Amino acid sequence: VDLDEELVAAFNERAPGGARGVVGDARELSLAQSFGLVLAPMQLLQLLEGADDRALCLRRTARHLRPGGLAAFAIVDSPPEAIEAPPPMPDGREVDGWVYSSLPLDAAVRDGEIVVRRLRQTVSPAGELTEEVDEVRLGLLSAETVEREAAAAGLRPAGRREIRPTEDHVGSTVVLLEKGA
Repeated sequence: VDLDEELVAAFNERAPGGARGVVGDARELSLAQSFGLVLAPMQLLQLLEGADDRALCLRRTARHLRPGGLAAFAIVDSPPEAIEAPPPMPDGREVDGWVYSSLPLDAAVRDGEIVVRRLRQTVSPAGELTEEVDEVRLGLLSAETVEREAAAAGLRPAGRREIRPTEDHVGSTVVLLEKGA
């Protein structure tokens, strides 16, 4: 499920087996089926506006889980620590003569959010460069808060899994939530 129609279309072109993407909002989702497993992309809950939006998302998730079903929400539950290292190489890709680049600039905690800034660059086949600084704001959120808010939506804590940081990615906590029988 994603709001971006192009992203969903690209997923549906490449998805293996019976996987299908749906254009929609996780806070308003209403599908005619239920699932045994729901996997939320990295920081989904932190991208939402606040507790009310998270509650809507968690309630919709609970409605779409079968009894005994599991939902997994990955969060960055603490700001990344500064490290002494050279800056990372940009992510880059070329498609049909267009070159796309994304270079992490910084991540900082401001006003209760983790603000991640990246320089996005595009080079056309004719060599024309466009660039913009992109900011993503992630609300600070703990695993305990997710579990408490999920309980109000009818989901109970079912454990946590830690994903260790790598050279390229921050670590995260996957909060597992189960729908009662």
